[in-house]
Amino acid sequence: MGHAENKKVWIYLDPADVLLFRDARPFDAGAAYMARGLFPPLPETLQGAVWTYKLETQNTNWQEYRAHSGEHRNLEKAANGAQTRYEIQGPFPAERMNGELKRLYPVPLDVMQDEETGKLIQLTPQPYDFIADTANFPKQVLAPPPIASQGSHRKLKEAKGWLNEAEFAKYINGEAPDHILADEELFLREERTGVKIGAARVSEKSFYYKTRSVRMQENKGLLFSISDWQEPDSGTFFLGGETHTARFTAHANYVETEPKIGENGKLKIVLLTPAFFSGGWQRNNGDWSSWLGKDATLVAAAIGKPIPISGWNVARRQPKPLHYFVPAGSVYYFENAAPPKKPFTQTPEDMQNAGMMGYGAFAVGKW
Repeated sequence: MGHAENKKVWIYLDPADVLLFRDARPFDAGAAYMARGLFPPLPETLQGAVWTYKLETQNTNWQEYRAHSGEHRNLEKAANGAQTRYEIQGPFPAERMNGELKRLYPVPLDVMQDEETGKLIQLTPQPYDFIADTANFPKQVLAPPPIASQGSHRKLKEAKGWLNEAEFAKYINGEAPDHILADEELFLREERTGVKIGAARVSEKSFYYKTRSVRMQENKGLLFSISDWQEPDSGTFFLGGETHTARFTAHANYVETEPKIGENGKLKIVLLTPAFFSGGWQRNNGDWSSWLGKDATLVAAAIGKPIPISGWNVARRQPKPLHYFVPAGSVYYFENAAPPKKPFTQTPEDMQNAGMMGYGAFAVGKW
């Protein structure tokens, strides 16, 4: 049963087995023998799953598809159209309990953990004067609040893991969360070994490889939204590598977290999927007005290690150009800003609309 045209529908994916989501590093038996996994998968992986499902329901002739013949002669044009037909947000880790969906969020990078007590600490912007005015850094640095006792100090470490919806609601309201979910509460990693099979269907000596997959815990899966979904409310997707599958169910009543804004337009943007910017971690010209309004000023930021993103161009039968994206969990602090009304990302010149593909998903919190 389809849904109203252009209406956003949330789709929950329940994996039937392990899932393999590769990173951008080369992988070949006998050379780079380890296929390292990503979690959660990139938006392009999800786009591929949606497009493959669509082609399957149209009884596609896969021999013609692989040969770029018949109705698939202009495969590149068709692929570009598929990537921009649907507007996708996600994928996001999620759990389903008694039919109710709950999203899970990466711990934002402005949350740290006290090594001694384990308490979570919310960093806040603090002025500093040790960077030259000509630098392109924000004018404040993120630091923990001062300790009450004179002469005391604390040793902090990165807080790694996930927040459930209740803990994330505290965070976007400007409070430090109290509890983190470890990776193992969402998924387990599994390594599997294989051997390269030659043209004669015989294994080749010394050509072995390993894959590092993820197995979701019970009641844990992936969630994404999609516009203009005219397909059935349930079915099966091929998802990730090695033709593993996930059962999907569509939900029209999932409610998203409302944005929170402080006084004087003080807000922070928390990336929930990777984002691309022409200047690496920001636009080349440092202009944020197209998202946040002409008066918006960047105050501070917590940026994670960039993620290299590439892939395989099916139409051209060649790798896609490599680009570096800001990872999910990165946080940007602004003042005199209004919440963005579009994905918080730019698009590389050789890519279709990155925002529609699922990049630059965000949440808005106050500070």
